[in-house]
Amino acid sequence: MDRHQGKAVCEPLFVKLMRGIVPDALRLTTYWIGNSTAAEDIVQEAIAKAWIHHHRLPTIANPRAWFFTILRRECINYFRHRDRRLVAVDIDPSPPVSPPDAYDPYEAADLRIDIAALLRRLSPRDREMLAWRYGMDWSLEDIAESTGIPLSTVKSRIYRALKILRGRMNDAARSEP
Repeated sequence: MDRHQGKAVCEPLFVKLMRGIVPDALRLTTYWIGNSTAAEDIVQEAIAKAWIHHHRLPTIANPRAWFFTILRRECINYFRHRDRRLVAVDIDPSPPVSPPDAYDPYEAADLRIDIAALLRRLSPRDREMLAWRYGMDWSLEDIAESTGIPLSTVKSRIYRALKILRGRMNDAARSEP
């Protein structure tokens, strides 16, 4: 196969892969980074880097894992360099949620504990593992394959992150009047 024939085969494969993967990539990155504007930039950069090597697509055993590895590296770069750049702030235009009419202790607790704020207090590494597992609903084996981290390490990081999160949620619930 010459270079032009290879290009004709690889471009449609790349486009098909990106169409199926970009929504998940945006969701994962937004969950991990905590900023939708930065997440869009990171995903766009990952797509550009993947495009540079799209000619290799037919030889890659798991194209989805390949792309998410690129995306993960871009997210890590973001965390390494975030202090050097201005950070955009997401503004939520929706009005604040008003308390329910009838008192429901579980619903009231949900209103008081800001889960997103608790997640932001986790380390980027812990947030990453939770994003893969619960934001993307990936199996532990898929996370290990995509990140190149041993399965036992993935399990322990998720367990530790959940334990920290659970403790902080309990602390926040106790501190509420």
